[in-house]
Amino acid sequence: MTDSLLYDSAKVSKIFIPLDPNNQSASFVLKVQENMDTLNIFYRSTFYLVSYTCGFSNNFTVDYINYTKHNLNSIEILNEDVFAEDTETGEHIRVYF
Repeated sequence: MTDSLLYDSAKVSKIFIPLDPNNQSASFVLKVQENMDTLNIFYRSTFYLVSYTCGFSNNFTVDYINYTKHNLNSIEILNEDVFAEDTETGEHIRVYF
C-alpha cells in the first residue's frame, strides 16, 4: 500500500490500521498538533482457504511494536491474532498518550 492519509480528525478515539499481507511490517505516523510519533508494527501473515468459491484470505499475528515517545506514553498488544474474516471488529492494540 502506498503512503496515504488515513485519518484527519481531532476527535478520533479509534483507528483501523491496515496490514499488508505482502509485508512483515507496517509503519504509521501519528501527528498530534506539531508533534509526530512513528508506530512500527511487526507481524506474520498466514494464508488460508476460505472456500473454493471465495478463495484465500489472511490472518495476521502481531509479534511486536516499536514506537517513538514524543506524544505516546506506551502501547499494549491486547490481542496479537488478527483474523481478516472476522465480522466483529475487535481491539487489538491500545495506544496510551
